[in-house]
Amino acid sequence: MGKPVSITAEVMLMDKWENYFADEGDIARIPQIEVCEFVTNLEKHFSERPLRIWDLCCGAGRHTVELARVGHEVYASDGSSKAIDLTRRWVQRAGLTATTSIADMTACPFKDISFHGVVSWDSLCHNTIDNIKKAVEEVRRHMAPNGLFMANVMSVSSMTGHHGAGREIEPYTFVHNDGHEAGIPHHFFDEDRLRNMLEAWEIVVMAEQVVSYKDTSKDTPRINPFSYSFWGFVVRRLA
Repeated sequence: MGKPVSITAEVMLMDKWENYFADEGDIARIPQIEVCEFVTNLEKHFSERPLRIWDLCCGAGRHTVELARVGHEVYASDGSSKAIDLTRRWVQRAGLTATTSIADMTACPFKDISFHGVVSWDSLCHNTIDNIKKAVEEVRRHMAPNGLFMANVMSVSSMTGHHGAGREIEPYTFVHNDGHEAGIPHHFFDEDRLRNMLEAWEIVVMAEQVVSYKDTSKDTPRINPFSYSFWGFVVRRLA
C-alpha cells in the first residue's frame, strides 16, 4: 500500500481534465438510460414543475441537455472550463437553456437553489475520499427535503476499472500513470465504506453493477473479455 500523500498541488490543480476534454472524439454523447429513468422517477416523486436538477460534474453536457430537453430547470457545474464550454455550446445548439458554472465538486456554485434532484454520473469517484465526502455533504446541504441524489462510483471488485493500477496516493485511491485518464485520481468503494459515506441519507437503492465494454484505444484496440464494476445508488435527503 502506497504512502498517502496530498494531491492538491500534484493532481487537483493540474489541468488533467482540460486535457481530457480537449479530445472531443472521446466524449460521450448519449445520455445514460439510468439517468433518464431516474428523472422519470423524480417526476413521480415531486408534483412541482419544473423540477430543479443539478448535473454535478456535468462533463461535456450530455445529461444537462437531456434534462433541459424534457423541460426541467437545469444547473450544471464542472471543474473543467473546457467541459463547461462544451456544455454551453451544446445547450445553445439545441435551443435550450441551462445555468452553468465552473466549480470544484466540493462547492456548489448555485448558492440559493434548493434542488429536487442531483445527478453525478461517472465523476464522483475521481477524487480523494475526503473530497468525495465533502461533495456528498455539499449535495445534501443544497437538496430540498425528500430530494433525491443519484450517482455511481467505482467498485473494488472492478476487473478492468484499474483498481490497483497506477500509483496509490491513499488507501483505495489510485492515479493512472498513462492513458487518456493519466493523472486523474480514481477512488474505489466496497459496500461498507459506501454505506458509511451515505449514513446521513436514506438509501433508496444501492446496487453493484457489472458492465462489459469494448476497449477502443487507438494503440491496442481489442474486445476486453472482462468486466468492470461500479456501485450505483439513489439516496433521499431526510426532511
